[in-house]
Amino acid sequence: MIALFVFVILGGFGFALFKQLSQKPSPQIAGNNNQKEQGAALDASLTLKDTDQDGLKDWEEALWKTNPKNPDTDGDGTGDGNEVRAGRNPLVKGPKDVLATAAAPKITGADNRTTTQKIAEDIFGNYLTLKQSGVTLDSQQSGAIVNAALKGVSTYSAAKKYILTDIHISRDESPAALRTYGNALGDIINKYGKPNVDNELIIVQNALQTNDSKKLSDLKIILDSYKKVIDALAKVSTPASAASAHLSLLNSASSVSATIAAMQSLFSDPIVALAGLRDYQTQAGNLAVALDTLNIYFENRRISFASSEPAATFFAFANQ
Repeated sequence: MIALFVFVILGGFGFALFKQLSQKPSPQIAGNNNQKEQGAALDASLTLKDTDQDGLKDWEEALWKTNPKNPDTDGDGTGDGNEVRAGRNPLVKGPKDVLATAAAPKITGADNRTTTQKIAEDIFGNYLTLKQSGVTLDSQQSGAIVNAALKGVSTYSAAKKYILTDIHISRDESPAALRTYGNALGDIINKYGKPNVDNELIIVQNALQTNDSKKLSDLKIILDSYKKVIDALAKVSTPASAASAHLSLLNSASSVSATIAAMQSLFSDPIVALAGLRDYQTQAGNLAVALDTLNIYFENRRISFASSEPAATFFAFANQ
């Protein structure tokens, strides 16, 4: 069932989301200009593929454990798709191969199932009901089943939420103090915010294309970068007039980091990874807005940075 979800949820509905996300600029806090170009988006038509033309999509074959290259897996003369629609077991030769009604397992001790495993049971029940009623599932209908199961489910650890008392606020509002603050931000991002790896979307894409979980290891490098940036931002001396904007930067960086951490579960708990990908666009947008807000903050106060100063890389209002 885990293999099924990697293929269909991330391999189908997730791909459509990924295609949308991959067209967006990288949200890495540094805006690293050395990152490779986004790769080609993965094809969402995988959800409609039926290699053996037996009426079961390849991802459905994974669910039933039938052979996607053999239209009659049990060799009893009735195609796999026809057997499922007739309420028969496509893995057992007929004619007395009645398919038992699926029932959710009873959990008697500690529930150690992954989020994906829990949701899979609900999805399977809905899928089985529709399939045996003769409904032909397309990607939209399959997506509706998945979305219904995801409603109200807490899928990954929430980001740490920072408040004003978590940051160091200074009462010095002199131009020199504001310039020092801006350059401190530049120093933090220059020092910690430029991990020398592809951006997170490319990493996930490459792992999916090659079915290689080891390719996700670079996500840890990005997460370490975010942690160092976040820790440093929480300690920097911040003018009171910039406190709100600074807090937004800190919290948006924390939120993006949480979604990237969820992506690490791509192969072990793909529903969690899908939730991370789903929320990633919103949180990355919030991070971009936070940086823009600080840029406007310096511009409104006529604080300019020479091109040699650390802040000049990130704030457009600079001396030439």
